[in-house]
Amino acid sequence: MDVFAQLREFRQAAYQCLCRAKDATFELMDAILLTRNAYSLADLSMCPVFRRQWPSIYEAIQDTRPQRHKLMRLYIKNIPKQERIILAGDHTVWSRPDAPTLRERTYEHYTTGGRGGRPITLGYGYSTIAWIPETEGSWALPLRHERITSWENPIDKAVWQLKQVCQDLPSRPITLWDGSNASESEMAELGGLARDIVSDNPLPWQKQMSVLTPGRVAQAMPGILLRVSTPAQAPKPRGKSPGWKTGQHRQRRTRYPIVKKRTSSSRKVQPKTA
Repeated sequence: MDVFAQLREFRQAAYQCLCRAKDATFELMDAILLTRNAYSLADLSMCPVFRRQWPSIYEAIQDTRPQRHKLMRLYIKNIPKQERIILAGDHTVWSRPDAPTLRERTYEHYTTGGRGGRPITLGYGYSTIAWIPETEGSWALPLRHERITSWENPIDKAVWQLKQVCQDLPSRPITLWDGSNASESEMAELGGLARDIVSDNPLPWQKQMSVLTPGRVAQAMPGILLRVSTPAQAPKPRGKSPGWKTGQHRQRRTRYPIVKKRTSSSRKVQPKTA
């Protein structure tokens, strides 16, 4: 099977794992892959591969329910055979200090510094386990990337993810973890499959590279996507929305409290009295 046929097969399999709103979600992933800078979600709707209007981005994110375990097994299936698989775990933070309408925000360790110079911020924590294909370079394939909920901690989440991944691996892996534990998988796998067939396409101020990084492969992806096409169905026009009715009352969005995680200390056993 040639590489282009392998890319088509992989994209079709990933498309089937997206379930609801899979057409808009799949085109959104392609738009992220091809967009160099996006300052808002609406910016992604201007990418040529996203054939829908900008509200479809928000609807896709809200409605899609990807089958995470099936996607993980698809990624593992495409890992080439090697002596020992290397996995890396990471705990990252999505800082959202000015989003009181976001449910279940927690205090998170923030190495870049939060407000007042303190190393904490309000937001979400995410746990990622990725396959590292090479000892040098920046290539990594996330196998699981999930939010750490308000009732979980990073270590327990990472242990659970590692167990899920190891169930489908052919051999016991070597695992590496960052200090906090002592997140875009379909796009990373697609780039890994395509890097052997793309030519370097540097921007005018960039130098030629012999070993391509993920970012340089992404710059050459428009030609690859044009050849392998997309499994997503074309959008169907539904007419113009009537918009907000005149005089209809607008309700203020609900503000949610900040969730404080607590570690329960073990109770000391009191000696029995005679």
